[in-house]
Amino acid sequence: MQPSPPNTSPQDIRAVLHYVPQFIGRVFVVELDWSYLPQTAKAELMMDLCALQSIGVRLLLSVEHSSVSDLTEWSTELEFKMAQPPLTMNTELAQVDLILQRGQACLMDRGEQPCLNPRAITIANHIGATKLITLNHCKNIAPGASSLGAIALSELVKRDSPQPEIIQRAQRACEQGMERVHILNAQIPGVFLDELFSNEGAGTMIHKDSYQQIRPLREEDIPELLGMIGRSVRNSHLVPRNYEAIQSQLTHYHVICLDDHVVGSIALHPYSCENQAEIACLYVKHSHESRGYGAALVTHATELAIKAGYQRVFALTNRAADFFLKLGFQQSTQLPTIRRQQLDNSGRDSAIFEKQL
Repeated sequence: MQPSPPNTSPQDIRAVLHYVPQFIGRVFVVELDWSYLPQTAKAELMMDLCALQSIGVRLLLSVEHSSVSDLTEWSTELEFKMAQPPLTMNTELAQVDLILQRGQACLMDRGEQPCLNPRAITIANHIGATKLITLNHCKNIAPGASSLGAIALSELVKRDSPQPEIIQRAQRACEQGMERVHILNAQIPGVFLDELFSNEGAGTMIHKDSYQQIRPLREEDIPELLGMIGRSVRNSHLVPRNYEAIQSQLTHYHVICLDDHVVGSIALHPYSCENQAEIACLYVKHSHESRGYGAALVTHATELAIKAGYQRVFALTNRAADFFLKLGFQQSTQLPTIRRQQLDNSGRDSAIFEKQL
């Protein structure tokens, strides 16, 4: 029995369209604790794998020995393109390459070995896998949590407290060459595609690359920025801007990205003659609020101001007073002369918050 398709919003579809070009031609290694899954979860997962294969993702599936025949039956039923017979962990790697190159998925019998074992990591690196994904039956990978979100390898190695064994194995995989290792609870409906096709994901990802970054705005980002802040501009929370205005001050703007997908913005407008700068155009998409991105953007802008030698930063806001106070800003009445004139002429009732650097 196949599960009913979920309700899909336009926002969900946009997220998928963002990732599809990135996934075409990529190789994913997917490790499954297949025998622990209920029938509905198996059906859903196989349909997800078929969908990935249809957009050009090349797949290597790894299952425990007892599940090989059952997974083979499911793949036949759903017309999933998978080579037969299954390979073993000791198979020559050239055979794996051949199967993937001809457009079939590769099924690997891992025997009784656990997920993220050393041989699996070696195989994933050899075939150039961009993702090593483990769908396990564990409800929690850490006490009281089913997900730890995205964790940078550089952050993980600094942690003093002991990590769950599966996190330690994921860490070793990244240290040995994997860019991203995903750990998912396979019993959560939709977890596989939710992890792959959304910025925030649905499980735990250990990553070696720059999954989250704050970078300068590029000219090709301007339409995205204007579309993103449009609602806040309309509601008078942000000063109106157009393409030309942003383009003329391109170096003032920075954006925060997840997988190079813009989810927030900030501008630092200099008033060099008065040795200060304004923090402006601070915005985080509604779907990404309450995750610390706004604070990260303000911290980044403040660090840029310090590097530039400014002694003060300030911000004008009519709704984010508590936010700036928590970041160490204080309410003020002082503005650069030209900025004071602009504020008076605008008729806006913005409060002023400052931080001495």
